[in-house]
Amino acid sequence: MIQKLHLIRHGDTEGTKRRCYYGATDIPLLPEGIRQTEKYRDEGIYPAPDTEEYYTTGKGRTRQTFEIIYGDRPYKVIKALRERNFGVFEMHNHEELMEDERYRYWLDNYSPDLAPPGGESANEMIARIEAGVQVLLEAQREYLAAHPDAPAESVVVCHGGTIALLIANAKGVADSKFHEWIPKPCRGYTLVYEDGRMIDQIEI
Repeated sequence: MIQKLHLIRHGDTEGTKRRCYYGATDIPLLPEGIRQTEKYRDEGIYPAPDTEEYYTTGKGRTRQTFEIIYGDRPYKVIKALRERNFGVFEMHNHEELMEDERYRYWLDNYSPDLAPPGGESANEMIARIEAGVQVLLEAQREYLAAHPDAPAESVVVCHGGTIALLIANAKGVADSKFHEWIPKPCRGYTLVYEDGRMIDQIEI
């Protein structure tokens, strides 16, 4: 069975503009992030399948983006697809952190198993979001059992790192090289799964 996950990155925030490490911090969209999302919505780029499977990660920036695109459509929260928690590095960028010994150690000794102080390692995040995807795919199968004529599709407004790591992990690419698949704010990918395995990704 073919199943699809439409993953949309939230609009611009202070964190994206300043190129900060941030995931756990709950910050709103910037005015330009709102305008850009409205522009793409009006251009009709976002998928809107006839299903109940709509989600955000519960963070304010994903809720705002969802509501701009889909209005008052009901949705569920899938916390497993939240961005990485960067611990003490949250809301600071590379330049701001260069004098921090903890940051230099993290960079110099980088490993997917090494977490920022108080944060989450790349491998911890990958395990979490992969488990979240399986929850979504199983929810689709349960929905289809009751609605056999419905599409096997879900829409999730989530985060750039989440989307990129899912694609990189499916392709067997090291997490340090996942940046190729980070979508621009307000954009994303449709991930196509067959028998629980990702077989394609299509830009939104």
